[in-house]
Amino acid sequence: MNIDQFNTISDYFDLAAVGTSIQSLVINILLLGLMTFVLSVIYVKTANTLSNRKRLASIFPILSIVTMMVISVIKSSLALSLGLVGALSIVRFRSAIKEPEELTYIFFAISLGLGMGADQQALTITFFILVSLFILGKHLFETRFSILNYKTDQSLYLSLKISKKGLELNDIVEIIGKHCHFIDLKRIDEDDAQKEMLFVIKSKNYQNLTQLQKKLKTVDGKMAISILNDEQLFA
Repeated sequence: MNIDQFNTISDYFDLAAVGTSIQSLVINILLLGLMTFVLSVIYVKTANTLSNRKRLASIFPILSIVTMMVISVIKSSLALSLGLVGALSIVRFRSAIKEPEELTYIFFAISLGLGMGADQQALTITFFILVSLFILGKHLFETRFSILNYKTDQSLYLSLKISKKGLELNDIVEIIGKHCHFIDLKRIDEDDAQKEMLFVIKSKNYQNLTQLQKKLKTVDGKMAISILNDEQLFA
């Protein structure tokens, strides 16, 4: 192997070849922090997920900056790029995240980090603005027209404390089903004194909820009924 071949190979392993200056890096981090902050606000205000939106949104800036850091380091080194591919091939993504909307926003945050790490500032900022405007426009359109307004078909938490003996789960579900088009049992606890049930329900309007409360009170006058807005509970 001659000197030229050796120098060519060593260039691939030269960490000093990373061309991003400190000034450019700081600017990219500031821009990325601003974009992910806006993304976090958009997610908290517009997402329909039942998870804790503020908690998930808080990781967007860190996720994007870490992604940018990785791309900034490996983009000029073939050895590091191959090493990263090998490392990722043995790592499994394990998470409690299940909803597609959550995964979409996480991928959005990662994409911002990829773009800024690759020094594609103009393209990344342009795409961020366009996608953000699309999300906001979609949200405003859905809240404007009742046919697409998720607020009129919103997930609510129904909590019941039942003291009457002999009142079973099937009886409660049958009553709820007459006033709600969606029922999902989340939790049931029972002791000698009472039963506690937690449901996720969807109702078309408030009149149905009022009728549901009255009907539940007729079967158990001492029943404690709580209806929680999932947006307020988990935002």
